Amino acid sequence: MNLCKLKETVQKNNIYYLMGILTLLFLKLFYAKASCEALRWILGPTARFVTLMTGISFSYEPDMGYVNHSLKYVIAPSCSGVRFLIILIAMLIFSFVHRAKKGFLWTVLSLPASYVLTVLVNVLRIILSIYVPLFLGQTGFYSSSLTQDTLHTAIGTATYFASLLVIYHLTDTYFVKPSGKQKKSRNLQYLVPAFWYFMIVLGIPFLNHASTKGGEKFTGYATLISFVCLPILLLFCLIGTIRKHSKVLLP
Repeated sequence: MNLCKLKETVQKNNIYYLMGILTLLFLKLFYAKASCEALRWILGPTARFVTLMTGISFSYEPDMGYVNHSLKYVIAPSCSGVRFLIILIAMLIFSFVHRAKKGFLWTVLSLPASYVLTVLVNVLRIILSIYVPLFLGQTGFYSSSLTQDTLHTAIGTATYFASLLVIYHLTDTYFVKPSGKQKKSRNLQYLVPAFWYFMIVLGIPFLNHASTKGGEKFTGYATLISFVCLPILLLFCLIGTIRKHSKVLLP
């Protein structure tokens, strides 16, 4: 996209970009100060879906979240998935609104769609976060380099990042014209969701001097995020390449 085309696109959709920016700012400020009670609109459905899928019950406790005492597992505000919700809204609006025939409708529908998808992805993350450590604990897999906290972060990162790539791919496919002629490589599409993920998870905290304030803790977190995400990104690109060549070889 050349500069003239980019300028035209921004001017045509600036109102939708502004709506997206205001929504993201509101969510960011709200989440920074939100109490457990204020997040029940997303914690509650998440806990109920986890119970529905696994049979594991959770009870709500003020200032803590949804708790299962036997497993010692808490669906707390930090596990609400609001950050993934922010990433998803940013990606759907800023990456696709210019491709939609009705920009306003796409912008508005992106909000409830992002909410539903966030709850579903978060349910998957929580289920994996419950059962994978239980399995590894039985095998004695934990070590000084793989603690429960490290594993919990790795599972969450892998689930969120892979889900983001899948959602982007499906949405991008929806906008692909039947002719199948693409101006860009289908593998390059995965750089877009990767940009949004790294920008919001690491980029914004870095700009807020998290690397200075957090020191080694932030560096270790960024290293873990990169270590988990990059292989997933390469795997998706590899799958895309295989699919592309298989279609070319088919008669």
